[in-house]
Amino acid sequence: REPLTTPGWWAMIPRGGSPRDWLLETPRRAQKEEMMAAYAFMLPILPGQEETDRRLFAEMQGPRRAEYEAAWRRLGVKTERVWHQQTPEGTFAVVYLEADDLGRVFTGLATSDDPFVIWWREQILTVHGVDLSQPLPGPPNAQIHDWSDA
Repeated sequence: REPLTTPGWWAMIPRGGSPRDWLLETPRRAQKEEMMAAYAFMLPILPGQEETDRRLFAEMQGPRRAEYEAAWRRLGVKTERVWHQQTPEGTFAVVYLEADDLGRVFTGLATSDDPFVIWWREQILTVHGVDLSQPLPGPPNAQIHDWSDA
């Protein structure tokens, strides 16, 4: 498989205008009845990079945990969940994020000079073939259904 050329979450980093204008923010009620924006997306994992991705998250949950948590808090991330999904086209990372301001999160991930975020962007380039510091084409995904018992 070639490095990623199809749009994904990074497509929400606009070439002009505010990231908020491009985001499809899906409100979700948190326990305190605050509105939370949630977003889910998939990124293909380049062939041979599944274990690298697992090691990346092990490092983020282990020796780099304090840096990771501090950086994500500064960006405004409230929740991040990642799964690996096997498909006939290869393995994909399924990512779920919650934040008060997703535009701020995605802009920060693309432009931050925080040493941890810079390191993280390098890992994303290795695992997914995506250079998050560069504008990438394509619209964000479109939510077509939402249900909650809350």
